[in-house]
Amino acid sequence: NMVGIDAAAEHKTENDIANENMVREWFAITVGLPHFADLFIANGYENMHLIREIEEQNLEDIGVHTSYHKQQILNGVRALNALHEHGRMMHAYHTKNEESPADNVNLMEGKQQTQRSDDTYGNIADDEFVVYDDSDDNDCRT
Repeated sequence: NMVGIDAAAEHKTENDIANENMVREWFAITVGLPHFADLFIANGYENMHLIREIEEQNLEDIGVHTSYHKQQILNGVRALNALHEHGRMMHAYHTKNEESPADNVNLMEGKQQTQRSDDTYGNIADDEFVVYDDSDDNDCRT
C-alpha cells in the first residue's frame, strides 16, 4: 500500500501542486498554524473543497488533539464555508435575471441598475436618495 502512495506522490499534476499550495497558504494565513498543512495533505485533505468538509471528529482522527488547535482550524473552516455560501448567493443574485450572454450590454446594465435601486433603496424617500456619479457631467445636482 505504501508503494501506491509513493507512486501517487511522484505523479502529481501541476493542478495537484497548486491545490496543495492553496491548502498550505490557508493554514499559514487564515488559520495561523502553517505546520499543520503537511499533516492534513498527507491525510487526504489536499484541496480546499475537502478542507471545507472538516469536522471536529476528523481532527481527532488525524491527530489534532489540542483544543486551541482544533478551535483555530474549525473557525477557519467555518469562515471558509460562510465565504463560499456568500459567493454562491452573490452568483445566484447576479445570474438570476440574465437572459443570454448575447443580450445587449446596455440593456443588461440598465436592468441591473433598476434591479439594484429597487433592492437596495426600496423604501428610501426621494430626498434621501443620493446618486454618486463619478463622471464629469455637470448636469448632476451636487
